Amino acid sequence: MPDEALNPLRSAAERCGAHLQVAWARDLGDMAEAAAQAAQAALTDPAYRAELAAWLRRPGEGHDGVPTDTLSTGGRRKVPLRDFTATGYPSGLHSTNDLDDQHARYGIIVTDGDGPGDWLTAGVALSAVLLTATAEQLATSTMSDLVEHGTARHTVRRVLGGVGYPAIGVRIGVPADDTLPARAPRRPAAEVIEVVADPPSPSAGCAGAPTRRPPRR
Repeated sequence: MPDEALNPLRSAAERCGAHLQVAWARDLGDMAEAAAQAAQAALTDPAYRAELAAWLRRPGEGHDGVPTDTLSTGGRRKVPLRDFTATGYPSGLHSTNDLDDQHARYGIIVTDGDGPGDWLTAGVALSAVLLTATAEQLATSTMSDLVEHGTARHTVRRVLGGVGYPAIGVRIGVPADDTLPARAPRRPAAEVIEVVADPPSPSAGCAGAPTRRPPRR
């Protein structure tokens, strides 16, 4: 993953009012530590484990939940991924030998503030980054566990030098082949969306961003 390939993703986040900070190799130890902290906090919480089990689904079982065949496979990675099976994370590895995703890069969507409006901005920026990555033929997976626990989020913020607020992590790489991963089922839009008014046109700078209307005179 050459650094210049990430520039369109950075620009997409900036147009939406957020930032995409990409961790350097020297920061991956801290990122792995944050993943381990998040795992420790989550997997020792009985309520979390129960909720996780309730949402897992075998392939073809219902319209809601997380089908098991859509989960990222386990393996040795620089920064471990969330373990949806609740069996524990593998340890983080810091060398590039025999890793399953040795060329992956780890980005963090960062906002300037930490209020509800900033969280909305982060979501819009994440959408733009993921769509841009797809257009650039890059593979991505989100890593929300890095910011869900206070200690883990503090560790990630340390990677940022204490500047800004980490909103969500994104693993970025090049697909190994043209095989598409399994897709999670989706309910028809008519079942989940009620249109009560025509939406405003999105701004040209950021897909999905609300258009500001001029003040009334």
